[in-house]
Amino acid sequence: MADVTQLNDQHSSDWILKVAELNSTRAIKPVDIINAISDLEIFEHIDKPYVTGKVVVTDGQRLYERFDFQGGETFTIQIQRDRNESIEPIKKTFIVDEVLNVARANETSQALVLHLTEDIAFKDVLQNVNRSYKGQPQYIIEKISEEYLDKEVINNSEDNVENSMSVIIPNLSPIEAMSWIKNRATTKDGYPFFLFSSFALNKLLFFDLGSILS
Repeated sequence: MADVTQLNDQHSSDWILKVAELNSTRAIKPVDIINAISDLEIFEHIDKPYVTGKVVVTDGQRLYERFDFQGGETFTIQIQRDRNESIEPIKKTFIVDEVLNVARANETSQALVLHLTEDIAFKDVLQNVNRSYKGQPQYIIEKISEEYLDKEVINNSEDNVENSMSVIIPNLSPIEAMSWIKNRATTKDGYPFFLFSSFALNKLLFFDLGSILS
């Protein structure tokens, strides 16, 4: 559980953006935009196994016209906490699924606002789960996540799940299948479970409400 301690890290020191690249199947090579980013917002949601975000790019090189955004471009970032470089940097890959705004900043540049969705959400829509599973909910979720999405699942409920189950996944995407299993699971005290993603980890988290509150 050592990795999870980073989730509760509320230290006010700076973060250093070390890598920020846009890439596309139509591009010859990734475009480094690290010096063009003026704002980066990341959103975590307790009911979503992926994070979303928004980045504002000051475009002084007519990137918008040259890059030809059509949806599906990738945005890769690497962030380091400056107070402790011994901690492994946070690395995330997002899909640019929408250009939210293009505004003229001055005579020579414009500002792009790009909406980002973690790449796991796009891997998800390309696959279907249609098979049977038997066992504790957390282990079924772990199997689906690792097999279809190549994501490890951290759970804190080894001995606290009320119900084992036998299920046939009715042709759902991996995220839909995991959410379906999650919604059928409760702790021995009746608490529901949540399956979500954290910006600080490249893993999914399967935690019950009682543990989250405590």
